[in-house]
Amino acid sequence: MKGLELLTVATYNTSFVVCPTLIYDEKDFILIDCGYPGTYDELKKALNQFNTSVKDLTYLIITHHDIDHIGNMHAIVEENPNIRILASYIEEPYLTGCELPIKLSSIDYKKNLDEVVESLPSPKQEIVKEALLHLSVPKVTAIHDNELLPFCGGIKVIFTPGHTPGHICLYLERYKTLVSGDELNVVDGKLMGPKPEYTQDIKKAIESLSKFKKYDIECVHCFHGGIYKDQPKSRIVQISTSDVV
Repeated sequence: MKGLELLTVATYNTSFVVCPTLIYDEKDFILIDCGYPGTYDELKKALNQFNTSVKDLTYLIITHHDIDHIGNMHAIVEENPNIRILASYIEEPYLTGCELPIKLSSIDYKKNLDEVVESLPSPKQEIVKEALLHLSVPKVTAIHDNELLPFCGGIKVIFTPGHTPGHICLYLERYKTLVSGDELNVVDGKLMGPKPEYTQDIKKAIESLSKFKKYDIECVHCFHGGIYKDQPKSRIVQISTSDVV
């Protein structure tokens, strides 16, 4: 048994979804990123669609520490204490609580979060607030640029700094698929680059796209927007050489 699936996790009872990746074989079940705080039930429903539960997961790989990518991490570890969390060594202190998430230190970002929480029904507000208080985990295993993780046919770690300092993408060798985190997005069916308004260093993020040249990419899994298959390598070159991301 082996497979690759894109999950769609509903966010706060709206039509907005995020798209973690699930990859599995006879030995491992690996989740890549895990959704917004307060959406744990929605994540479990998404896993159940592929006959998988949180307790089946052997690894959770985090592409970067933005809260939409780590929001259910603490809850996953509470339910499955044996799971291993993997992330770049640069992102590790943000995941273990040694450093405050970069964007949470922004007043505008906090205001936006407050507005989102206040717009939710009362019971959901409390769930989200509680989840926001528990974003960290005790232990993270650091992974490094060009490291080949020996799981599910091989997972190559690609450091792509810019969106955050330690952002990574993952190339799934068996499937010729790039899991892009927030380095790439699908907008209205078109593959697009990192969004400047959410990216710490857009120049560095665009430069990071050049790292994909050596990979045979037939498919891209984007956390925001889903799957893209229409000549993705050519499109990535276009993005990396254009003034419009």
